[in-house]
Amino acid sequence: MAHWHDFNPWADVIVYVPDLEEFASCIEGIGRLCTRLYPDGTSETFIQTIEHHIENWKLCSRNRGGKGHLDAYILPQPSRLHDIGVRYGRKPEDYFSPMGNRAKVEALLHKYGPKMVRDHECPNGHKWTAEVVLSEHTQNLSSEATQWCPKCNRRAFISSPARAKSHA
Repeated sequence: MAHWHDFNPWADVIVYVPDLEEFASCIEGIGRLCTRLYPDGTSETFIQTIEHHIENWKLCSRNRGGKGHLDAYILPQPSRLHDIGVRYGRKPEDYFSPMGNRAKVEALLHKYGPKMVRDHECPNGHKWTAEVVLSEHTQNLSSEATQWCPKCNRRAFISSPARAKSHA
């Protein structure tokens, strides 16, 4: 049987996260107190934990006839407000898309995703290629650290669009 990824319209950009605990740790709300309301009017109060999320995802998979297999992924977005999700079944609707902590999702994307580079040029005409580095201490709208020429230490004034770093 085909894997859901074979029919995924974002197959060329999606980034899989192999470690479920690491993935679950980037969900907003871990450690918060929550109340679950049941149809019979009863409720349960609990603290959200990584283990709680993983067990719920596996339960959904088993309830759909699966064996508890889960695929965690990040769908990168130009805005850097990346979509994250956990697929737990074969049907198109068999997934969760929890709210992720932006900084933690960025760190996972940097760890598991392709490394991105840009070509730069300074006012003196020096050209170089550098890996895209994010910085929370920048004025740049892209959240990228400012690139400086390795030869003359002047700021890049022309930069190409980011592209995946080739392994060649």
